[in-house]
Formats: sequence, structure tokens, C-alpha cells
Amino acid sequence: GILSFSCSACEAVFKSSLVLGLGHIISTIEEKYPEWLVGGEGVRAHEVTFVSIADGTEVSLSDLGYRVVLTGRNDRRGYQVDDVLSYSRTCEFIDDFYRSRVAPSEFLRFGFRHWWYFYFENEDLAHEWIRRIGLFNAGPLEREFEGHPIKSSYVGVFGGEKRDVRVSLNVIEFAPELEREEQINSIKTHSLSEKQRAALIKQEKVAASRIRRGKTFAAAIDFDSYQEFPSNELDVGAFVRDESQELIIKIRAASTEAESS
Repeated sequence: GILSFSCSACEAVFKSSLVLGLGHIISTIEEKYPEWLVGGEGVRAHEVTFVSIADGTEVSLSDLGYRVVLTGRNDRRGYQVDDVLSYSRTCEFIDDFYRSRVAPSEFLRFGFRHWWYFYFENEDLAHEWIRRIGLFNAGPLEREFEGHPIKSSYVGVFGGEKRDVRVSLNVIEFAPELEREEQINSIKTHSLSEKQRAALIKQEKVAASRIRRGKTFAAAIDFDSYQEFPSNELDVGAFVRDESQELIIKIRAASTEAESS
């Protein structure tokens, strides 16, 4: 198995009496932040999605909150400290931008979620790898039922003082196309500046490499760290950085095991 790519998502949910003025948001982004373009389905009812032509980060803004998604590199490099810092700064920027325009009355939830995908030639090898890395122990059940597990999927929710964490492992099958890659490729280039076109072409090459991927099964490790009703003073960037650093440390053993299999 190979650590093919990873994906991060932070999501904030608010309660507010104000309606997000999408037209004003779009005009402000287009004027002040030209690296962000309306992408994918663009503007929907009470929601707009932007894609960064710098690194492919996708941001969705709505009346209820925001979501920031970054898909990592499709190679053995994986998710590194530089990626964490860059992503956390983007989350801080979006949080400040959103709050300054909506002024939410209550912070309902904030979560940081990260996926790792380890690709395998077939489904059986992916299930075997999940059992072998030992994050969950199904030995007692195997002995009780006197059988060898054919498929494995695990989930656990753990409470903590500062946040709760949900951890799951399962095997998934990928279609050749990925939604984020389709969004990048859907951006029209005729209205872009020369610098924007160059950055977009770079992202399109990355998207094409993912779409051409030959392996279709992956063992997925999913960490979801979250706070319910967090303080309005929550430092979003620090939360993302702290959780990312901890998850990187925890996953390295599994990554090493996958590379040697």
C-alpha cells in the first residue's frame, strides 16, 4: 500500500440573525483576492464556493457557516508541517473574513477533519492492512466466532477535556474522477490574468494526475476532532495546527507500515 494523498477539512457552524450577502461577498473576493475564483457549481441558494488557483483549496460560504477543504499531494511526500501552517493560515483568513461580515451571535460547532488514503491493488489487501496496523483490536471477536475476518471496518468516539475525537478505518472504492478535480477543470480561463492562468494550469496538471490514477481501492483513516458550542474566542488556526501536528505523529507508524508492505 502507498500513502497516495490526504485531505483536510475544517468546518464552522454558527447561529446568526443576518443573511449572508453573497453578491457582496463575491464582489469583495474578486476585487481583493484574485487568487480565489468562483468554482464548481458556483453560486447556489444561500451558498457560494470558491477555489484557490494557488493550491486548490476549496472554500464554501453560507448563512450557516463555512467549510475549508484542502486535498494533499498525490505522492509519497504526504502531509507535512509546511502544509499544516499554510492550511491553518487559510482557515484563519476565512474565519476572520466570515465573522467580519456575518457577526454570528452563537458558535455552534467547530471541527477539523483529516483523511489519509492508502492505495492498494485490490480490496482484500486493503482490508488486511487495516487489521494489521493494530489501531483497533478485533482479536476477541475472531476467537469468539472462530473465523478469519474477511472485511474490517472500525469506528470509535473518544471524549476529551478540550475536544472530542471520532476515529474510523474503512475501505473505499474510488471512481476515476474526483469532485475537486472536476471543479478545478471547470474554471474558465478566458477571463483570467496571465498569472492566474499559469497558476490554474499548474493545478490542472495535478488534477489530471489524480484522475489517471490506476488503483481504485484505498484503506481510509479518518480523524474528526471537534468542539460543540465552542467559545467565540476559539483560535481556529491554533486548533487546526495543534490537531494536525498530533495526527501526523499518530499516523507515521501506520504510514511506515504501509510503505513496507
